[in-house]
Amino acid sequence: MTAQRRKRRTNPGESVVIRQLHAVELRLQARIDSSTQSMKDYSDSNTRSVKDYSDFNTQSMKDYIDSRISQVRVRLDNIDARFDKLDVKLDRSVTGFVEMIERGFGGHVHDHERIDDHERRIGALESTERRAVSGEH
Repeated sequence: MTAQRRKRRTNPGESVVIRQLHAVELRLQARIDSSTQSMKDYSDSNTRSVKDYSDFNTQSMKDYIDSRISQVRVRLDNIDARFDKLDVKLDRSVTGFVEMIERGFGGHVHDHERIDDHERRIGALESTERRAVSGEH
């Protein structure tokens, strides 16, 4: 077997084919490496593009939401100011109604006091009159 192996090694045509196959293998490996690098570069650039687009959209959405929240805050502040004005108006109205009711019922209470006073006087006069009639003095 060693003689056959030596024979194969010494065959000049076979060594040329092996060298040519080796050269083809090196060229194919270089092409594969080049294609792999090219695809990696393409993938990286697309990833950067998607990330940049995503960042832009995210920032855009944040700005939009911030502007909408600002608008809502302004509206709420306006509503709050309106409630403050209504609160002042309501306080004035209630105060006016209370004063009006006090004046109306105040006279009525005063009239009731006068009626109660008259009823006491009448009761006292009737009791003294009864005593005088019955002779109790």
